[in-house]
Amino acid sequence: MGQGAGQVAADEGDAPDALLGTEATDAVPQSYAVAEDAKEEGSKPSQPLRRQRHSVVHLLDDDRTQLLRTCFCPWATLQDVLNADAVCKRWHQLSREEQWMEMSILNGGVSASLRRGLWRHLSAVQEIEQRYQHELGVASAAEAFEALLHQPLSQAKISEIERDVHRTYPSHRRFEGQEGAEGRAELQQVLQATVVAEPNVGYCQGMNFVAATLLIHLGSASDAFWLLLALLESYHYRFVFAPGVPLLPLRVFQFAGIVQRCLPRLWRHLREDGHSLEIFAHQCVLTLFSYSLEPDLLAYVYDAFFLQGWKAVFRIGASLLAFLEEQLLQMSLEDISHHLHQCKKHLRLPQRKGQLAAAFRVLLRFDVGLGSLEELESAFQLQRLEVLLSQVSLTTDLDVQAGKRLVQQPQTR
Repeated sequence: MGQGAGQVAADEGDAPDALLGTEATDAVPQSYAVAEDAKEEGSKPSQPLRRQRHSVVHLLDDDRTQLLRTCFCPWATLQDVLNADAVCKRWHQLSREEQWMEMSILNGGVSASLRRGLWRHLSAVQEIEQRYQHELGVASAAEAFEALLHQPLSQAKISEIERDVHRTYPSHRRFEGQEGAEGRAELQQVLQATVVAEPNVGYCQGMNFVAATLLIHLGSASDAFWLLLALLESYHYRFVFAPGVPLLPLRVFQFAGIVQRCLPRLWRHLREDGHSLEIFAHQCVLTLFSYSLEPDLLAYVYDAFFLQGWKAVFRIGASLLAFLEEQLLQMSLEDISHHLHQCKKHLRLPQRKGQLAAAFRVLLRFDVGLGSLEELESAFQLQRLEVLLSQVSLTTDLDVQAGKRLVQQPQTR
């Protein structure tokens, strides 16, 4: 997975080099910056950097520090952490050591005013924009987007995208009826520019929902396009959407493995009824939960995905099934398939603005480590190897174990 912006100095008196985006975050105070990302377990989370030379508090005793950890930090918003870090050296030190920035993001503490800059930073999208600006000979990301839109695209591809645009969030105010004509036109532009920029990926169903969610929360077609491109590059989504969907089988296998570990009773019930989670997993992976969750709640899901990558997908997917577990345990195979396909109607998650952060925290009830994903990746590769070997006619005994050793170094991102 691509890394975010490089770490900036955090010593007292240093000036910030990279903000959450001077261009990208009009509502973010200019004195705050984000340093590192935490898209992989064990790495430090993005951290703010204060600009002032004078700190209000230089040292917190153990009791006060513990009070911060237990009573304040679990409920602090991202803006709270940024504000306090700007004036408190000890806070800055602890927030780096204990990943308070990551905690605030995963607790649903990202406000709409900070979201655009946070996503841009965690995805390292500015590097992608600069590369295209250089290749196209233009001065800005917006101009690069327009240049891509003016490049030729087959009418067949345009029509294919247009059909799906009209099926994307048809009841959402951004895309509904005559009032939604502008939103649909912008979504069409985002998807067409993506096909031009990524000809080896092209267009795949599911991409329209991801692009539409980005458009809803970012506001402009240009911003949505660049973040979609960042998902394709930095988070390996190009291998999910590319012809033949080469990465999708692995992600579905990992999804099923996480469900087996987190929800063993439900897993046994599904297996006994001969039900496969493949279709539900496809929906979760290809649309980033657009079939399961409302766009307002998806903003928080994307916060987690930009921060944690695929770990967030598996954590949230398992949690959705946990919500439905008692219902599914009473159902037949046919009913299970229908229920999962319509799970948005059955989840009954809070949808009011003030309740979304609480609903999001429940969606992260399970922890998924990179070690577990790497084990599942190895198991998937071994399974593929065994299937391949079973299809080959061999005249002599083959040391299958030797072949298996070729796939012992997973590359999960």
